[in-house]
Amino acid sequence: MAKSFISSFGVKPKDLATFLGLKSASAIYRWKRVPAQRVIAVEALTGIPREQLRPDLYPPRRPTRRNHPTPTQQQKETRV
Repeated sequence: MAKSFISSFGVKPKDLATFLGLKSASAIYRWKRVPAQRVIAVEALTGIPREQLRPDLYPPRRPTRRNHPTPTQQQKETRV
């Protein structure tokens, strides 16, 4: 399951295994889900957010000012 999900993003299991320092891609094929200790590395290679890779470990991020800035006054005025 994890293999097909990751492959859908254009990453080959062999390339992922090499990136993770594994001897072969056979370990990737056995994953039912991405192991907890590999989530951050898989996210770095694939660009798949950790919340999608392991929602049981990383619940969806709540909006904050940093990732969802408040509208500027000009944006507020154009909405009226």
